[in-house]
Amino acid sequence: MGFLNRLMWRLGFLIVMAVTIRLVGGLFSPAHPVNQPEMTEWPGNPGIPVSRAAIRTSQLAAPLDDPLMQQALASLPFHGDGPGAKMTYRSAEGPVTLTPNDVAELNNRYHRLKGDAP
Repeated sequence: MGFLNRLMWRLGFLIVMAVTIRLVGGLFSPAHPVNQPEMTEWPGNPGIPVSRAAIRTSQLAAPLDDPLMQQALASLPFHGDGPGAKMTYRSAEGPVTLTPNDVAELNNRYHRLKGDAP
């Protein structure tokens, strides 16, 4: 009977340790950061989670074929250069490569030309 008691005590101890490690690891897991960005689904592709900031910096205020958007793009000095992800947009003249900073500046210039700048 002594053998079974020792075996049960050891198995119980291992189970308690495993559960404790799992709980403590779950609380301090780097997979769940404290400053996680607010996520939403990608427009037109439901089920793909994307941060709201990424959507704001990747969507143009108007299509590149819009005359005011073409004016704004022409006044953008060097588009496609600089840090950040490179995104390619289609236009009648061909593909246009922009960074998130370029998209933000292009949208600002478009709104200024249109007259609805804040």
